[in-house]
Amino acid sequence: MKKPIREMLREERDFYILVFAMFIGTLAGPTVFVVLPLYFRNLGLTTAEIGIIVSLNGIGGIFAGLIAGKLSDMVGRKPVTVAGWICYLIPCLILLLSKEKIFFYIALTLIGVATQMFLTAQYAFIADVFPPERRGGAFGLYQSIAIGMSTMIGQVLFVGYIYNVLGAGVYFILLASCHVIAGLIVLFFVKEKKRHDTKQVNIAEIPATNLRTFKRFNFKLSNPHFSRLFIIFMVASIVRSLYQMAQPIFPIFLSNLGISVSEVSIIYSSASIVSMITPIIFGKLSDKFGRKKLLILGTLIAGIYALQGFWTLTFSQALTMKLFDALSLAIITPISLAFLTELLPPSQKGLGIGLYNSILRLDSSALGAVGGILVQLYGFNVLFLVGIVASIISSVIILIYIPEKHKILES
Repeated sequence: MKKPIREMLREERDFYILVFAMFIGTLAGPTVFVVLPLYFRNLGLTTAEIGIIVSLNGIGGIFAGLIAGKLSDMVGRKPVTVAGWICYLIPCLILLLSKEKIFFYIALTLIGVATQMFLTAQYAFIADVFPPERRGGAFGLYQSIAIGMSTMIGQVLFVGYIYNVLGAGVYFILLASCHVIAGLIVLFFVKEKKRHDTKQVNIAEIPATNLRTFKRFNFKLSNPHFSRLFIIFMVASIVRSLYQMAQPIFPIFLSNLGISVSEVSIIYSSASIVSMITPIIFGKLSDKFGRKKLLILGTLIAGIYALQGFWTLTFSQALTMKLFDALSLAIITPISLAFLTELLPPSQKGLGIGLYNSILRLDSSALGAVGGILVQLYGFNVLFLVGIVASIISSVIILIYIPEKHKILES
């Protein structure tokens, strides 16, 4: 049954407010993965230690994605989104007040938890608002503005100026402020409508009456064909994400090339231009022509990024390499989310997205710990080789086993 026009307009208004909130939070959020490796290096930590600490962001997100997804199905997307944004304050305070390694481990774990909470709930919110024929474009618009444009500005502002000129203390204070402001915007201006496809409960009731229900994740798709596609899609995504094993310590790779902090900020902000333009274009193209060919394209571009690592020595080569990485993610992210939500029943969208995010966190960010150790022993080339092989295998899986859009709709 189609939604009334008035309701659709109100929900789309809430979507744009959500995009604005994400824009504010993302001004600073992604910069931690540029700043923290450099910050920890200045404190005397080794590459292996940095890889392990930064990867804890992924380990924290493994369980948080599932829990946030289930919670968002039960109590709604908005409460989980707000909690994730505001909870980011805790790790920021830890990083601001302590220089002990044990607290770095705790802070990065909490960053992973908070990030997974608001990302999972927001993705589910978008899937609720937009029908499948518009979902790719919606995820693309979200990716372009809320992540791409914001990251482009944030890399220059927070890495190139605030951290590099004003210092780590000011950086951590402003990092926390952006996330809290984003949470308050969602809290006061987004009005989530109760969904009729699942029984929602009051968040206060969970400990008393719904703990048993919460423990039973019961993730099972009613359509056997969709279940098979979901598993294949997850396998292809897991394999592909291995190319990101170098991501947590990529700033160290740039530092080893003699590239300065200000030049690193230029590289990341330039890559964000790609992230600002590309997702909405490819998201809309996937709505019109299907997801499969574009997923393969994005996956192969990831392999090209990894291949470039073997000969990258200069600033311009490093910039080109990062541009290919950004292009790959800008294509893959919105299309993967749109494809995934087409396979999920309405009552399990949050849990399905949480499962997807959790597994990818385990496979990419968490493996940054392994990446740091491998780099310490054998250098960065071994990570780039893994990325090339992973992109080829993932592309073959999609090519052979993932159907075109019209075959999915016919099911």
